[in-house]
Order: sequence, then structure tokens, then C-alpha cells
Amino acid sequence: MPVWRTLKEVLALCWRERATALKFGAVPVAVNIILVVFFTEVAPQSFVERARSWGSSVVSMLAFSPFCVAWFRTILFGRDAVATRPFFTITLLELKFFAWMLLISVLIALVGAIAAFIGVTIVLLLGAINEVLGVVAAVPLSIVGLAVILMSLSRWSVGLARLAAGGEMDLQKAWTVTKPIGWSMAGIQMIIFVGIAAISGVLLAGTLPDFIEAVRTKTAASESTQITVQLVGTISGAIVLWLTTTMYALAYRFVTPVPQNMPSTAPSPPTPSPNEQTQP
Repeated sequence: MPVWRTLKEVLALCWRERATALKFGAVPVAVNIILVVFFTEVAPQSFVERARSWGSSVVSMLAFSPFCVAWFRTILFGRDAVATRPFFTITLLELKFFAWMLLISVLIALVGAIAAFIGVTIVLLLGAINEVLGVVAAVPLSIVGLAVILMSLSRWSVGLARLAAGGEMDLQKAWTVTKPIGWSMAGIQMIIFVGIAAISGVLLAGTLPDFIEAVRTKTAASESTQITVQLVGTISGAIVLWLTTTMYALAYRFVTPVPQNMPSTAPSPPTPSPNEQTQP
């Protein structure tokens, strides 16, 4: 699964089907904006504030489930597969999709915790030998840890494409069939994250220092800073979800034949004109 060629195909697909993405993404993005503007704290400390933050994240995931299902089906089967699909709907399929997203999120959190524990242990051991060596080692170890997390996320999430296509979710099978392309998918996601983060950083150049200082000192940033950071973060997160979901769908097409009971993504052959039909 070539990294740059696949990334180019992801961008091309997203641009070509942007109208579908806007249609199905409008409601979850709006819901997410409302959640982060009204219910997210800069530095939640109390249990109630943390619970509210976690609850907002869960509601956000549920709101994006219909978008993900519709988008997977668009990439796998073509826009005809969602032509009659309601603009925002939560059926049993969306609920199953949401439940599997939650489970994968928990698994990724465990992988991240293990990676962080190993990384911190190595940094502390190296720091005991030489303080500079420990600091220098932290950067590549962080990159490796992120790559491991994204590789795991990519391989398990390909199973979500199968679920959206009407199949059964199987984490073990998703992990097995994606073995040859797991690191390629991680590389693609890292490029996406870096690109979106760079664009977000440019957009937040005027407000990010104030926000970082507020988080560091555990004080409240100005209301305008909070709203700006949250809006940019919400839109950037939706774009990252859009691009990575497309990559998971392409990876599923790469490792598993798409079922033939739905319209193909390939264009129909052109119908010959009357003049062409009469020619010998």
C-alpha cells in the first residue's frame, strides 16, 4: 500500500465526494461545536468537570457514527449506496458502529498506556546515565510510540469498514488481513496529522500562546481564546476523521474484495449514440 499514492487517492476521493461529506457531516460537526463551546473546560480538575468532558466525547462519537457509516458506504459502493439514506439517522447499524468505536478507543488507550510506560521507563533509565541522553531519547521514542498507536488504530479500524458494508465486525480478522499494510497506514495518518496540525497552528498563531499559558498555569484563558481554539480543533478533528476514514475504506478495498450485492464504484460504460448503433 504505497504511502504517497494512497494519500493522493484519499485526497482525490474526499474532494470528489465533498458534497456527500458536507451533507452527512453537517449535523455531527454542529453537535460537536455546541458541545465543545458550552461544555468543555480549558483544564478540568474536578471529577464532575472530567465526567462532563468524557460525556461530551462520547456524545460526539455517537453523533459522528452516521457520518462514518454513510462515508464508508460511499467509498466502498459509490454514492448510490447513500442516495436515499436520510441526512442524519441512527439505526442499529450506527449503534453497533458506535459500540465498536468505543471498544477500539479503549484498546488504543491501553496500547498508548503501555507504549507510554515503556517509553518513560527507557527515558528514566537513560536519564540516570546521562541527563542529556534521556532528553534526546524522548523525541524518537515519542515518534515510535505514536507510530505504534496509529498502526494499531489503523489495523483495527479497517474492521469498521467491513461493519459499515454490512458484514460482521471481527477485530482478530481485521488485525490479520492488514498485517502487510499496517505501518503504511500509520505513515499516512502521521502525514495527515502533521499537515492538519500545521494548518491549525497557523490559524491559531494569535491565540495559541495565551491558551498554552492558561493550561500551564491552570487558569482560565479568555473567552475568545477558548472559543477560537475549540472551533479550530473541532473542524480540524472532523477533517482528520474524514481523511482517515477514507484511508480505512481504501485499505479494506485493498485487503478484502468488496461484496457484490451493492452498486460498484466503477463508472458505468457509456451508452452508444443512435448513429454508433447503426454503424456496421
